[in-house]
Amino acid sequence: MAAPTVEVVEDDLSEVSAKLSLLLNRLRDVDRVKRRKALEEIRRDVINHGSSKCVEDVVPHLAQRYFDQTPQVRLAVTQVIGMWLLELPDRYSYFCKLLPLLLTSITDDVPKIQQTADELWSKVGFQYEKENDQDFKDRLDFVTQQPPHYPCDVVRPNLGCRELVYRHMSRILPALLRDLTDWVAATRVKAAALLYVLLLNAEDRMTQHLESLLRGLYSACGDEETSVVNHVMKSARLVGCFVPADAWWHLMMADLESIPTANHVMTLTAIVEGCNRSSLRPHLPAIADVLAADDVCRMQEVRFQQHLVSCIRTVLNVSKDDCSSISAQLFNAILSLLPLIENESSNKQAHEAMLELAKVQGFTDQWHLMELHMPDVLNNLHETCNGWSSISHEAKVFTTLVTESGPVIGKHLNVVISIFEITLSKEKEAELRLKLFYTLAELMVNAKYTLDSEGMFAKYASKLLNSVIVPNCSWQAGRTAAAIRTTAVSCLWVLFQSGAVTPQLYLRHADALLPQLTSLLEDDSRTTRLLASRVVKQTLNLCGDALQMDALLGIYPTLLKRMDDVSDEVREATLKTFAAYFSALDRSLDVTLHSAHLELLYSGLLLHMDDSSALIQQSVFEVLKQAAAISPALLGQQVEKIKHMHQRKQYCDELLAHIKTLL
Repeated sequence: MAAPTVEVVEDDLSEVSAKLSLLLNRLRDVDRVKRRKALEEIRRDVINHGSSKCVEDVVPHLAQRYFDQTPQVRLAVTQVIGMWLLELPDRYSYFCKLLPLLLTSITDDVPKIQQTADELWSKVGFQYEKENDQDFKDRLDFVTQQPPHYPCDVVRPNLGCRELVYRHMSRILPALLRDLTDWVAATRVKAAALLYVLLLNAEDRMTQHLESLLRGLYSACGDEETSVVNHVMKSARLVGCFVPADAWWHLMMADLESIPTANHVMTLTAIVEGCNRSSLRPHLPAIADVLAADDVCRMQEVRFQQHLVSCIRTVLNVSKDDCSSISAQLFNAILSLLPLIENESSNKQAHEAMLELAKVQGFTDQWHLMELHMPDVLNNLHETCNGWSSISHEAKVFTTLVTESGPVIGKHLNVVISIFEITLSKEKEAELRLKLFYTLAELMVNAKYTLDSEGMFAKYASKLLNSVIVPNCSWQAGRTAAAIRTTAVSCLWVLFQSGAVTPQLYLRHADALLPQLTSLLEDDSRTTRLLASRVVKQTLNLCGDALQMDALLGIYPTLLKRMDDVSDEVREATLKTFAAYFSALDRSLDVTLHSAHLELLYSGLLLHMDDSSALIQQSVFEVLKQAAAISPALLGQQVEKIKHMHQRKQYCDELLAHIKTLL
């Protein structure tokens, strides 16, 4: 009787196999109703009449239905897989194939499918507990508490679910990580979503797969699909939540110290975000050292910079005042990043990170943080500044530090001025000097709130004049050299405006400074000529009567040349300088002895009283009215000489009338 029974079974299996082939073809039918019915028949036939071979044949086709655009079809697939996991006679042999399919439905976009999958998964877990109650007896009697840092708004899977995932993870995870790099975007999205659910069920037992898991996270977090990145970052947070920091940091530190990438930093950020504060605390110094390492915080890649700033802020947010012990490293990391960041959003986040670092220290603003760390940073920069070039990162850090430190810089003028003195010497690279001169000029414009915040800037004015500004005013060929002269004279102009230059200080440097100013009046740059003229005016107002007569008489020929300047703005500034010049000359000139010089001055200016510009005519007239007091008779003679040559004689007549009142 045995043989006929076998023949019947074999015939039955043959029929089932043939029917399955037909149903599998129907799964690809355009009509969604037919696809759903085919799924129902597949579930029933496999359970009632199928064999292991049937399950293996059907599973790949069912997996493809998870990409079906019709929610009803995906729901039907979920129900089929759930029922198989609960009712299939040989289901234990196929857990590793069926579990990923059901868990995929938990992340479906349709709430009904999610809910159905959750309910089925919970039933599968409870059934597994019941069927293996002897194995789980101790764990069921003493149920482990939910981890204290468990994700919010997530219901913890039951023990059976967690145990099922643990026992089959070694077979599921490798294939899943491969799918994370699949060329089809939809496959990567499904794989990334499944990874999160898998890790949520695995909890701390994912530790034994950590090395391969981290490699998968590194690769996937740079995906072009936003949904893939979001799911992967959620998975990385679970690593921080469930895996002891001793385990993941040991592996990540080696990766970050070898060839750090934006993906490494991005993964670290997510893991730290999910980490328990107490678990992270022992590793903060090592994490801070890695983040502040030169090859990390000096990275030029925009994406890397964005994620590094985010990582620093995450460390501060998770560890809070624990970060007091690593404040110096984080400060240096942010400070090194700031001069490299060109993205406006990242720059704003970096400044916010600086403020957050100040707050964890108990400060209300970043100035106190600057005051805490600035001495050490400046001393380190001072040690290296002699070897800086225009591309030196230290030079960029120095520029950022002094411009960001606000009033705090006034407390460290000794070191700051010394660095400027060394780096702005004429032996240094021109491009470096130009960049640092711009910084110095910017600081001097706001000297009251920066360099002079402590009222000590005047003490360093002499050193700036003698060692920095005057040497850089001398002529050298090249556009960069011209720009340096312009910036140097700008600094000189601001220095005079600030009141830091006293008559005594100026006179000590007059022999070197006045010839340089005279030379700058003939510079090719309009801006340099304009600023030089203004500085000469300030000089004459400040201590014109104290200047030697030879020095005074050496200025006017160059000033007269500037009256022929192509720029009306320069000519206007020159006339204002002449007003100051005649005031200084009036107090010390011997008219009889220096009448020839005075005659040249009068005649040179009278030419421009007939200028094509009405504004220049009026300005020259006002200056000559003032100058008439020195020698009215001599000026009157000069006016009479040129009056007949002027097209507009109004100013000549008015000037002669004014001279008569002085005689």
